[in-house]
Amino acid sequence: MWTHAIQDKEEYSIKKVLSAAAMTYIASLILSILNLLRLVIMLSGRERDDRKVKGDLFKRY
Repeated sequence: MWTHAIQDKEEYSIKKVLSAAAMTYIASLILSILNLLRLVIMLSGRERDDRKVKGDLFKRY
């Protein structure tokens, strides 16, 4: 009976630690998605700027 009580406490602690570890994976996934989105936005802005510059060059001549 005494060992069962210790196992219950250990099980609670183990679940708590594993939940915290899972949250780090979720946080990492969210940050990776946001970073990817940021890169896509940056690249799409660069393409718009490149088209604007090319258009300006043709207007000058």
